[in-house]
Amino acid sequence: MKFNTLEEAMEIFRKVNCVGSDNCIFTIYKDPNVDAAKYAMFGAVGGAIAAMSSGPQEWLEKEQAFLVNQTESGLGLIPLKSKAQMVINVSKMEPQLDKYVFIPNETIESVEIKNFNFLNKKIQKVYIKISGRNILKEVAKVKDKDIEYQEANFARFMSRYKK
Repeated sequence: MKFNTLEEAMEIFRKVNCVGSDNCIFTIYKDPNVDAAKYAMFGAVGGAIAAMSSGPQEWLEKEQAFLVNQTESGLGLIPLKSKAQMVINVSKMEPQLDKYVFIPNETIESVEIKNFNFLNKKIQKVYIKISGRNILKEVAKVKDKDIEYQEANFARFMSRYKK
């Protein structure tokens, strides 16, 4: 299933009954620094270990990437399964409709968006705190040449939450 156009992405969310009157669809993927930080004290070898292991985390936190639809009711997340790739390219990933999850607004404690680092404003950290769970730590490209709706929709999402 392709989701490069907004129409394709909307069709995917229709299949899981996650379309509202206000839809803001974009992609996010796992923050590469989250696991790496655990192993930073072990230097380059530790970084390699972090890249290969996800550790004991909840299944939601193990997913590499998500197709997201923020509606007036909450966040719909469809995990994206990676084909063998050296660099994550979400447009080449496969949506996993059977793993779809909806997070109602009432259970979202906070959403924090900030620059990935002070030199790179093209990638944003997206941290979503869910009641009774850990923080979902993701990143998003501000613009993705393969996902036509990423720039406009992620800008809308940032305008709601970025300080």
